[in-house]
Amino acid sequence: MRDLFGNELKLLLLFALAVLLLTSKLGSRALWDPDEGRNAQVVQEMHHSGHWIIPSFNGHPRLEKPPLYYWISSVVAELLGLNERALRFPSLLAALGVLLLVAALAQEMGGASLSLFSTSILLTSIIFLLYARAVIFDMTFTFFTTLPFFCYWKSRKETSPVWPSLLYISLALAVLTKGPLGLFPLFIVFLYSLITGERGWFNSCRWGIPLVLILSIPWFLYVELQVPHGATNFLVRENLQRFLKGAGGHREPVFFYLYLLMITLFPWWLSFFSLFKIKHWSKSDTLLVLWFLLPLMFFSFSHSKAPQYILPAVPACSILLGRIWCDAHPRLPGMALGLGLLLIPVFLLSLPVIPVSVPLFILLGIGIWGAVLLVISSFAGKNSHFISIFLILSLVWCTSQFLLPRLDPLRSGKVLVMHSKSVSWQRGVVFYKSLFPSVLFYADTRGEKVKKMEMVEHALKEGRPVVTSLKRFLRNGWPTSNHLVIVGNMVIMEERGSAGIHSSSPIQ
Repeated sequence: MRDLFGNELKLLLLFALAVLLLTSKLGSRALWDPDEGRNAQVVQEMHHSGHWIIPSFNGHPRLEKPPLYYWISSVVAELLGLNERALRFPSLLAALGVLLLVAALAQEMGGASLSLFSTSILLTSIIFLLYARAVIFDMTFTFFTTLPFFCYWKSRKETSPVWPSLLYISLALAVLTKGPLGLFPLFIVFLYSLITGERGWFNSCRWGIPLVLILSIPWFLYVELQVPHGATNFLVRENLQRFLKGAGGHREPVFFYLYLLMITLFPWWLSFFSLFKIKHWSKSDTLLVLWFLLPLMFFSFSHSKAPQYILPAVPACSILLGRIWCDAHPRLPGMALGLGLLLIPVFLLSLPVIPVSVPLFILLGIGIWGAVLLVISSFAGKNSHFISIFLILSLVWCTSQFLLPRLDPLRSGKVLVMHSKSVSWQRGVVFYKSLFPSVLFYADTRGEKVKKMEMVEHALKEGRPVVTSLKRFLRNGWPTSNHLVIVGNMVIMEERGSAGIHSSSPIQ
């Protein structure tokens, strides 16, 4: 089959599809705990109080992360309103920015074909799609850590001072988004320059690094003056201790990110088997390998791991895979994905009990998608890649639109607050052992976490609602409450006169 479209037109259609899918129903899913609910509550308190310099959560300074992401989200909330759609908009804009940067950088490194393949791989990465629509720092951080590489590559060919200036500004913004890790691109470019012997970039460091410090350090100094040891605790506890001791949880095995990338970049990583076909190893390949491997190694040996930590390395991996895929067999990824999708329902239906409640029509749809993709990839040649993109995105999108909202009662406090209309939130809410930030956001209140049953009884007598997880509710002997609501994974109680206990049915 002939190539039906040029690469430029395919890329344009791909971006149109990305905008359509990423913006559609942006606010349809509730905010999930803990990250989305916590970040949303910080923005809400900043929105209500007007105090923007030092973020706060539940009335206390929130210094686990610098404030830039909160500032961006607050500006968007001022324009669009304080809702799920507005809160997810910064991550959406950052994701589209990352796509543009990857397309432009790949174009500079290898032409239109590499640009199309790299952008396609990134857009069909599950981890990219998930965090493009999440109220979390990491997609914004990924944009500010991808921009320096594009600026550096442009500065190698152009003498304009614009690109070095933009490089250092983006580094400062990355530091203000997530801390010292924002300087990782600087270290990678420095190492690349030493390896390749391109020392001309070092001249700009004399004024560039001071520029980064001038733009980023003042906030940390202000916080240290206003909140004793605030900035010091951030640097030590949230960076060094997380890396060395795993403070804050997220303990995973050393190969965690390799497993994650194999899942999120399937089937594109299969093109690694065609590495031997690359005849000429270019300088751009060296930069991409450093950009991908150094963060991968750093976070793999960290004692604190979370899926989103590896997101800044995914753009490099996408371009590197696109580089290999340009020389690989064009039918390989599409055929591998088609076969995998075809075998998923066959495997699940062969089990005595399906581990996840998935409707039969979803399983049949996955199988049909897989069969169609397998046939198309076998005969369509170069166009199989382009057709595969639409099939993958449509499959991921339709499945996520069906499944994700059904998890809201288990991952968010929105449904709980909606079903507790008679509860009075003005005096604050008490959480037994586990604090659910989304409850604070949707109830627009403050909360207190307690660990003793006596404090729960005291809160009920004061007329304050008590929220706990369903598991802890069933495990503990609770004091009699006259108002009880159970929704999904959460329970809420409130003392109300002498009426009998009312329990709503859990929403699944």
